Amino acid sequence: KQSSLAMSQPHPADPSFAIGLIALGDVTAKSVRVVERCVQSIRRRGLYFGTIVIVIDAKQSRFKSLTEVDSNIIIIDVESRPNGMLSKRYKTELLDLLDGKKSLEEVELLLYMDVDIVIAEPLQSFIHYVQSMATMLDQPSNRNQPSYMLMFEEQGAAPERKFGNT
Repeated sequence: KQSSLAMSQPHPADPSFAIGLIALGDVTAKSVRVVERCVQSIRRRGLYFGTIVIVIDAKQSRFKSLTEVDSNIIIIDVESRPNGMLSKRYKTELLDLLDGKKSLEEVELLLYMDVDIVIAEPLQSFIHYVQSMATMLDQPSNRNQPSYMLMFEEQGAAPERKFGNT
């Protein structure tokens, strides 16, 4: 059943914002619950109850445990390709995959997350930051550009940092 957190949403969901996940190949073929953990952390710790789009190449029944209890999860099926770089390819096509989906026509901003990320604290201030950056980029001087990609510096203890590389 849907958690009590989802029932008492502290922030109303913004239909113009969505989170996108790509779950292809081994992530979905095995019984590892990486996707479920990611979604659970977005909902419970991130306190984000808006739309989550999950791109899959597995049977939709694999994600029945998510979609039966959460109407804000949208599954997009893609063909399985015998290529080790599947998710990298679909990352570049993610916005195109949303086109033409009636349930996603209001989405203007999409935050892509890897499915192995676990959210540890509320996402609201980060979402507001992303929205403010997009608003700034949408000024008249920038309007000739149809879309934008914002990238953020990694804050973790990546090996590159350990050795002084950036």
